[in-house]
Amino acid sequence: MLPRPAAAGLALLLALAPAAAAAQTLRGLAIGIDAYAELPDLAGAVADARDIAQALRGAGATDLTVLVNAAATRARLVREWQALVARAQPGDTLVLSYAGHGGQEPARRPGTERDGKDEVLLLGGFRSTGPGTRERIPDDELNRWFAAAGGRGLRVVFVADACHSGTLTRSVDPRAPRTAVRMAQYTIDEDMLVLDVPDEAARLRETDLPHVSFLAAGQEHEQVPEVVLPDAGGAPRPRGALSYMVARAIEGQADLDGDGVLRRAELWRFVRENVRMVSGSRQMPNLLPAGRGAEPVLQLGPDARPVTPPPGGKLRLAVLDAGDGAADGLRARLPGVAIVPAAQLPDLVWDAKARQLVTGLGDVAAHGVDAAALPAAVGKWQAVRRIRALSARDALALRVLPHDGVHRRGSRLTVEVSGMRARRLVLIGLSGDGTVHYLYPRPSESVQLEGGGPFRLLLELRATAPFGADHVVAVSADGPLDALDAALARLDGSRAARQAARLLASARAGASGWQSGIQGLFTAP
Repeated sequence: MLPRPAAAGLALLLALAPAAAAAQTLRGLAIGIDAYAELPDLAGAVADARDIAQALRGAGATDLTVLVNAAATRARLVREWQALVARAQPGDTLVLSYAGHGGQEPARRPGTERDGKDEVLLLGGFRSTGPGTRERIPDDELNRWFAAAGGRGLRVVFVADACHSGTLTRSVDPRAPRTAVRMAQYTIDEDMLVLDVPDEAARLRETDLPHVSFLAAGQEHEQVPEVVLPDAGGAPRPRGALSYMVARAIEGQADLDGDGVLRRAELWRFVRENVRMVSGSRQMPNLLPAGRGAEPVLQLGPDARPVTPPPGGKLRLAVLDAGDGAADGLRARLPGVAIVPAAQLPDLVWDAKARQLVTGLGDVAAHGVDAAALPAAVGKWQAVRRIRALSARDALALRVLPHDGVHRRGSRLTVEVSGMRARRLVLIGLSGDGTVHYLYPRPSESVQLEGGGPFRLLLELRATAPFGADHVVAVSADGPLDALDAALARLDGSRAARQAARLLASARAGASGWQSGIQGLFTAP
């Protein structure tokens, strides 16, 4: 894990001011494509479109179209969007969501893109040659659509659950279940897509479209994987983390002040922190424009309420090279765990021969894990799941600097905690083997931060054994955290991650102003 030096720095941040919401009619077009003619198929994009559509219905949208797979042709998509804009009245909000493959290609108009590339949405019928080359939507065309909508006094929310280029933040261990990445590489011969896009539309930037709230699944340098998340019944399903969290936000989870209006700052914060949590820090959503946080995005439905999704049932563990009958012996020693085949989307994979635990996203969670150490190592991930659920609605922002990649032995890194509104703060670490590390505050440090929030804390750490997937957990609340602080301090150095999660859940039940967050960090020799 990561022992910490004594010093921690504090800085004061500014809060956003509220603003009144305008009346609106909510309209939407949701697109999801799993089946591709030439590109690798996806598994969760259709579910993403239907999930967002259901959330929009709950928010009062009656003008709503869902296009999935073969129905989402270019001609149909263009026609439906134009008709939606034509039906809308000034002040209405249009939500366009897309889940599927993205791509990148040389800019049609040289000089209009900083990187010389156009970003493109790739539809199911796309092919790299012939008529199928028409089945895509370049960003310049989307800019024209959005500019025209703004000219009619409409607000636009664009959710792009795809990526266009980049690399994986961390490599994927081949023992993990295969997950799709929403990016395609291709070369087009004899392009048959002809666009009539004026130069001014091709040169538009986010600052030129202030009426558009844009949510992209990741940064330009990141590939976006599909992740396994619980559906409405708690069953595990491949999904896009961005679409999943946008749907939860529209259902009311992001409405922190309970005023029935989803504001940009609320949406940005909820989506950013929750996508990072469920993706294991493999993606950081790109949310534009920055600032103007008090601006309303959409009015929530009259029945909107912050309902936490089901946790996803038992944690699923696949076992490799453990010998015949080993799974039967493990079941009794792993409460709350289902032993499943490697093909059934396990949360964790235990390689008994290599004595390693691997996450479903492909990170080595812990080394040296034999049968005796397995319950504590698996229990750590049960604790992570529980803490994520505790943190979902009002998550503290945690970052590992300088990057989200793998930190080698001896590396110095900084954990940044921000967004605390209360003055009380407690931090612990959870090692891959289940060991709890008490991090903050130490006896010489003040338990109560000075000034008025939100606050920011910087904590310096060093990468040391045991190596694997560690997590830092931060908790803040209005009232005293003395009892929780003392109980967690007593767990320092023990393999008691599940007990730590139980303590947090119990403390949250009686606390006001509760905020918590959890951030993974990855170390290796």
